[in-house]
Amino acid sequence: MRHFIFFSIILAFACSHSYSQDFIDTEGKDFWLTFLPNYHNDRFANSTDSLMIFVSSKVPTKGIITYSDRSGKVFTKNFTINDPSKIYSFSITHYNYELLGFNQSGTIIGDSQNEQKAKQSFHVESDDEVTVYALNQASLTSEAFLVIPTDALGEEYYVLAYNSDGDASSSTINSSSTPSQFSIVATEDNTNITITPKAPTFANGLKIQNITLAKGEVYLVQALVDNKNNRQSDMTGSFVKANKPIAVFAGQQRATVPVGDISSPSRDCLIEQMIPLKSWGKNAIIVPFAQPPTITSRGTDLFRILAANNNTEVKINGAIIKLNAGQFFESILDEALYMESNEPILVAQYKKTAKSNNLPDNYSDPLMLIIPPVEQYISSYRVINAQGRSERGNVFFQAYDKQYITIIGDKLAVSNLTIDGIAKPVTDFKQVEKTGYYWANFVVSDGVHSLASLGKFAAFVYGFGEANSYGYLGGMGLVILDLVPPRIYSALDCFHTDLTVTDSTLTDSKIASVTVENVDNVNVSVPQFKPYQSMVKFQADLVNQFLDGSFVVIAVDSVLSESRKAIEIPGFTVGLEPNYSPDLASLDLNFGVKNQNCFDIVFYNYGKHIRQVSKYKFKNNNDKVIANFTGPFLLQPGESRTITFCTTSPKDTTWTDTLILGNDCVERDIAAYNFAFVSDTSAPRFDAQADECNTLFTYRFREDSPFDLGIDSLQIISLVNCSIANQTRTGTSELEITIVVANSYLDAYFEIVVTDLSGLETVIKKEIPGFTLALGNAPDSVNLEFGLTPISNMSKKTLSLTNYGKYTISLSDIYLNYNTIFSIPQSQMPLIILAGETRELEICFTPTSSRSAFIWDTLSFGMNCLLKRVPLEGEPEDFRLTVGSRCDIPIVFTSDTLQGSVSILPSPIINGGYVQINSPIQTSVSIDLFSTQGEHILNICTNKNIKGTEQISFETNNIATGVYFLKVQMNNSVKHLPIIIEK
Repeated sequence: MRHFIFFSIILAFACSHSYSQDFIDTEGKDFWLTFLPNYHNDRFANSTDSLMIFVSSKVPTKGIITYSDRSGKVFTKNFTINDPSKIYSFSITHYNYELLGFNQSGTIIGDSQNEQKAKQSFHVESDDEVTVYALNQASLTSEAFLVIPTDALGEEYYVLAYNSDGDASSSTINSSSTPSQFSIVATEDNTNITITPKAPTFANGLKIQNITLAKGEVYLVQALVDNKNNRQSDMTGSFVKANKPIAVFAGQQRATVPVGDISSPSRDCLIEQMIPLKSWGKNAIIVPFAQPPTITSRGTDLFRILAANNNTEVKINGAIIKLNAGQFFESILDEALYMESNEPILVAQYKKTAKSNNLPDNYSDPLMLIIPPVEQYISSYRVINAQGRSERGNVFFQAYDKQYITIIGDKLAVSNLTIDGIAKPVTDFKQVEKTGYYWANFVVSDGVHSLASLGKFAAFVYGFGEANSYGYLGGMGLVILDLVPPRIYSALDCFHTDLTVTDSTLTDSKIASVTVENVDNVNVSVPQFKPYQSMVKFQADLVNQFLDGSFVVIAVDSVLSESRKAIEIPGFTVGLEPNYSPDLASLDLNFGVKNQNCFDIVFYNYGKHIRQVSKYKFKNNNDKVIANFTGPFLLQPGESRTITFCTTSPKDTTWTDTLILGNDCVERDIAAYNFAFVSDTSAPRFDAQADECNTLFTYRFREDSPFDLGIDSLQIISLVNCSIANQTRTGTSELEITIVVANSYLDAYFEIVVTDLSGLETVIKKEIPGFTLALGNAPDSVNLEFGLTPISNMSKKTLSLTNYGKYTISLSDIYLNYNTIFSIPQSQMPLIILAGETRELEICFTPTSSRSAFIWDTLSFGMNCLLKRVPLEGEPEDFRLTVGSRCDIPIVFTSDTLQGSVSILPSPIINGGYVQINSPIQTSVSIDLFSTQGEHILNICTNKNIKGTEQISFETNNIATGVYFLKVQMNNSVKHLPIIIEK
């Protein structure tokens, strides 16, 4: 590895501050690597598939490659580079040396090395500094990567990979499932590693893993690719931390880019070695890939930006992207872009998928390139554009037909750039818009290439073949930059916080300023200090301990790297209401004597933090008021908790006590409670409810006043023609009973007594008249036949009605179904029948037509939702007159309809109806509406002259539901017609 002293002069706050460190790049004498699972056509062997390591040197050198197979058997391979213009190539079959994932050539295996210690590592050692590249070559799926020397490795990494892929319609892992993945290689014994996955892993889900690896051991982590996570599980953002230097490699076994963009796409392996967090930069440039002439128009190339710290802001062509630690931004790569950030970032770009099954073969396929920070550009590279073999249908062909090198550099670099000793004209380069940087994609041949310039630049090496590609970073500096802003620590103790700001690592440039802002309910001040200190300490205290407090600390180091941390100091924010009040609440509680009286107190957390309550008691309690819950409890912000307290007194008395809330930090007076105990002097109260049919009676007895002792007992004194349908008791405060009448055609009676614990009684007596009406000589019904009646004449019948009960019956609910031919004289209404009494009801029959042989109707009596019916039957008699004629032929005159007939429509009447008058001669008509009690309700018309058929309408909107009678006067005759009005 090359070393020289790197000086940085940094101006900040009108003061100068300097520090120094070794310059580190990707050249070295010691390297560790492993090969992530690729997708091979043959699980066990394939003549085109191999694992390749390339060693490049600027001077003649020699070295050794030590490697292990799956069983742990160790092999060695010595190498010598006599001609630095050539690159040494090492190749070995993938079988037994590549890490074994769960998908092996389309077979889901049970003996994969997922999240197990593995042996398949490669260790490259050389006498002089070299650069190492690696290639995982398989038929139609390959990838290359730059290997970072051991002394440039770090202990902290964020993984930058790509989405898993597979069959989204499948409910399980299957042959098309290829995962997002990464692996770890330990470079020293007893390396303790913590893995925090960003997505569920194949073997451990989202569990944080703590493992220990020996030197050279490897740990493979693949994403779970089942139905739930398919096409979305991505290990990008996973965090790996170790106590010793480790190497981390990440990518995807066989990816579609963009994932899910086309159906049945060609896919390719993605592999890159991760840059340690300490070597990330804040500035990066990405440029479009060279595009082969036959590339598909489907899909897009992509780039990703991964953040190391919270509150990372990345500016891209004026737009600002905000990210937190482990988050990434992804977008289309179709132009050169310069990006700068306030925090360290890692950038990669991805080549898109080349084709789908319904398109002809296209060049290229997915590959992944790690983009070096501008701060880590170097001035020379020795690279190789590798070549391999692919196979389709037992036909072997060259894997890569197009080879490229991409250069990005400033004006000095591109003006002096040589490739293999040949200067490249500045006109070959395009400018990155609004920057002093330029870029170009160069077509090159297979093999080794030397790149050099007086300035610093980035170099990418890649190649495309039929549905195949590889690509890697040519090299980069790995200087440990001061990219980590000051760290802010706080230690909370009750309502006090101790704060420490540090900027004290080897590469830190020390603290320039510490300020606070947005101070709320906190006493805080930063002491004056002389820049540039490695540590600043200060304190903060709550002003009001019963409210939350907060403020923001801003720390800036001498390279203007800023940290901001919001500090929260929780107050004891538990009270009886959603809002804090400094006033002591006063509450009255009234109870009965001798009783166990319980009441609820609702505690509420009105703050922003979880609060523990360990003290809740009455100040002068002396065991008078006891909580039914013991021990501390937690309240989430906005959460309430109800605690029940109970108390009792043997006599009438009063006292006042104060409720205290608190924890180990503070006690707080919440409310003053005024307790009053008074003797019970009132009998149980009740609410009564009966159904409309007078058959179901519910009584709810209550002892719910503050001084009630409660219900003691319920006694059934009498039940006549009744039974208990339901009886429910709620403690001593409430009792409900429902009584049902057994036979509604008989009288019923019940009596109950409810007694409270003070001996006070409430007595309920209820008499319930039944529908005790006998019709004629039968208990239920009788038929009335009127016989033969001439039309327009009236015949009468009487119906005997007997009340066989012991209560008076008032029959107002009497009606005829049709109420046209049969009628009831209203002078009999209301019909009241005393207990044991028999009364006669007169019913009239007046036929108006002889067109039918018999006329029927039904007389109904209603009570308590019950009906008793009497069928009515009459027969009209024809009118016939026979006289002689001049021709001695008899002439017969007949009549089948009464002159002046009346009908009412509709039946029943809802909002209005009409009276239809049919009179063959001129008739004066008057119509009035009466109640069944004879009360005049409405005049419909008076002395209206009618001849023929006419309808007279009337409205009933303001008339209550019930039975009514129309009085119709036609010349000298009067008719009474019952009608029913409903709402």
